[in-house]
Amino acid sequence: MFNHEGLRRELRALGHRVHGHGHREVVVHAAEAWGPWCVERVRGPFAFALWDTSRRRLLVARDGVGMTRTARQALIAPRRARGILSVSRDVPLPLSEMGQRVGGKPGDDPIAEDLSDRRLRRPVDTALAEGEPTRVIDAIRGCSAV
Repeated sequence: MFNHEGLRRELRALGHRVHGHGHREVVVHAAEAWGPWCVERVRGPFAFALWDTSRRRLLVARDGVGMTRTARQALIAPRRARGILSVSRDVPLPLSEMGQRVGGKPGDDPIAEDLSDRRLRRPVDTALAEGEPTRVIDAIRGCSAV
């Protein structure tokens, strides 16, 4: 997140008490101030999940381009340690099952492959069994922020 210092100044001007110097506290205060639209103000790579206890809502967001491989692994590892294995990523068409049937191979679309490696998607809710969404939310709450 490249503009956390500017957002911190904006939030302080709105009356928020942002004490730290990092981006994590800024994200929490930004979500309090601007709701889910806070992501429109963030510049640079980011990914976060925030649980709003009073509204019982989970806000999961990431930048439009994707994360670095290191950040992606740092986000995935604690969740996998807690049994959340359903994190997925996009598969570029040449590497998909159908793409390979018609001759697609690694390297056919290097830009899409690079972006695919850096993107992180949450699982589709319908793929979760009864009770699993609660387990996923509880496990995410227990993980530290990236």
